[in-house]
Amino acid sequence: MSTTGKVRTVLGDIDAADLGRVDSHDHLIINGGPGTVRTPDLLLDDVDDAVREAEEFRAAGGGTIVDMMPPGAGRSVAALTEIARRSGVHIIAVTGFHKPEYYDKLHWARCGDEETLVKVLLDDCKGADRWDYWRPFGERLSARPGLIKWATNYNSIAAAHQVTLRAIARVSLETGLPIITHTEHGTAALRQLDLLEACGVPPDRVALSHMDRNPDLGLHKALADRGCFLVYDGAGREKYHPVSAIAALLGAMVEAGHGDRILLGGDLAMRAERLSRGGIGIRGVLTEFAAGLQRNGVARETIDRCLVDNPRSYLRMRN
Repeated sequence: MSTTGKVRTVLGDIDAADLGRVDSHDHLIINGGPGTVRTPDLLLDDVDDAVREAEEFRAAGGGTIVDMMPPGAGRSVAALTEIARRSGVHIIAVTGFHKPEYYDKLHWARCGDEETLVKVLLDDCKGADRWDYWRPFGERLSARPGLIKWATNYNSIAAAHQVTLRAIARVSLETGLPIITHTEHGTAALRQLDLLEACGVPPDRVALSHMDRNPDLGLHKALADRGCFLVYDGAGREKYHPVSAIAALLGAMVEAGHGDRILLGGDLAMRAERLSRGGIGIRGVLTEFAAGLQRNGVARETIDRCLVDNPRSYLRMRN
């Protein structure tokens, strides 16, 4: 498994060896959109607070945060760039798509045809729009996304997902950027991988998020056997499974020879989870979550492998 190559951050391309410890799925900024209307606690638009989160992550030994909001769903690459500059943390932005309900029904992400969607994403990869395509005029930034997101609903990959699927696969193959998916509670993961592979995307270019919410060891082994990465991002999410269950799953995957396929993240998308509100904060993936894994028998070297070596392999660009 190669860990050399370039990774694209909002401040430019860096060597994979310089990533440090990586939170492979998290949220620094959510700047609006229908999701925040339905759930106001999802609104994360305070840049100063996000800078403090990133600084605490860095103080805990972190190097890189993957911000998982795609264009039109609350992303602000301008804010992410400011946070990276002020905190000294590498930040990777995503292009691509969230679930359909994260957009108004007339939004281009829901009603655009495949060719239109491909063009928007390829343009985004050349330089993100300061206004995230919310305004009728654009202002292209120098910052570019380093990942492509795709998302499906609970046990469902409907027609709307098929159009965005073909678009993100084409963009990944053209740009060399890896793909990271949202699986709703770890469902439809095999179908996601089947569809992406049918579009020509190699499985080792794919990471499937939230898989620890569906701790089916046989499923995880089958996915890893095909070469994709699995993101365990349940830090502070005991409402799904206790950390002991995630630790047992991770230990079993290592024992099965799949320790090189696991990434770790926090996925802290609510204001209540921020340090300023008394939550574990983004640093929690390196502190409380890592400590919980160790208490339940996961070796420190395994945790570091999931935070350092595996992201280096996954996040590097191929073109």
